[in-house]
Amino acid sequence: MQVVRRIFHMVGAEGMSLYKVACTLRQERVPTPTGKGLWAGTFIRKIIQHDVYKPHTVREIAQVVQSEVAARLDSEKRYGLWWFNRHRVTSSQAKKVGPEGIEYRRKTRNTRKPESEWIAVPVPDAGIPLQLVEAARAAIKNASQVSRNGHRIWELSGGVGRCGLCGAPLATHAVTKPGKMGYFYYRCGKRARFGSDVCPLPSSYVAGQVEAQVWDFVRELLKDPERLRVGLEEHIRTQQEATRRGDPEKEMNAWLDKLSELDQERRSYQRLAARGHMTDKELDEAMRELEESRRTIKSELEALEGRSRIFEDLERGRDAILESYARMLREELDVLSAEDRNRIYKMLRLEVILHPDRPISITGAFATNPDVVNAGTAPSCYPP
Repeated sequence: MQVVRRIFHMVGAEGMSLYKVACTLRQERVPTPTGKGLWAGTFIRKIIQHDVYKPHTVREIAQVVQSEVAARLDSEKRYGLWWFNRHRVTSSQAKKVGPEGIEYRRKTRNTRKPESEWIAVPVPDAGIPLQLVEAARAAIKNASQVSRNGHRIWELSGGVGRCGLCGAPLATHAVTKPGKMGYFYYRCGKRARFGSDVCPLPSSYVAGQVEAQVWDFVRELLKDPERLRVGLEEHIRTQQEATRRGDPEKEMNAWLDKLSELDQERRSYQRLAARGHMTDKELDEAMRELEESRRTIKSELEALEGRSRIFEDLERGRDAILESYARMLREELDVLSAEDRNRIYKMLRLEVILHPDRPISITGAFATNPDVVNAGTAPSCYPP
């Protein structure tokens, strides 16, 4: 369990990518649950998304288990959820005529069942703070790996850099020839994928020069701990005001009531079908509609919970940034790797906007007035 807690901390608090976490655990020879040392980003993602590690209140548990099960739980404690009956496994035997005669092979098929058929099983709390779980999940929701195109690490990749015209994440472009120096550029990711119809901005930006300008700005910021602390506090305060508008608790209770009504309606349909007042086709159609409504409500609840915890995530991010800053004071800022710089940018929630005829725009959780900060004009050229 200690390894799992560390995984959540590395992703949720330190801002490490899934790839970086996997590499770190492999290098430290930390065994996987099966006893092997081959950690993979996909497996780490499954750990972060698994509800067994997320603490739930008894009220939340009561929405997915039978009332008699919820009644036996301690209302003062938190519980994880283990989902049973999520997949349907079917097997069949295939006959094949080979050189040795008739051979029989068994084939298995694993299909995902509808969420309405899943069975929730409460389990003891894993001891991982809810804020850390949510921060890790938010970090991997739209996670992009640091690009290694052209055998280099691109500091503004992974969603840090964006096109100044359409807002799309930047794509990387490398021009390399054997025995010659390589040329590296950033360009609009949407245009690179779908063509000039989606974004008319043809410019590419010299990667090394842009990265140097951005790092010069951030390095000066990191050398001023008081400015960094005050900026983070102001950013958190602004987010707190935004998330506290309205009545989140009242809104959440309303959605929970609607979810409870859906569960009652579902049981009513099942009773009607059991008494022969509904055909199987009618029952299936009603269940599909209920499931769609249930997904919508759960999506709204998740969004509401996410909004209410934004400032908590920011506070944890602030502590992680300041902790990293203190560590960097013991090191040399100039010797940080490109991947470390990219991680710092994500922790600062840095957004770098490149435009061919305007200065580089940098925003993030660092200024008392979170407006655009100009860091010089981006050196641009047309693609070679």
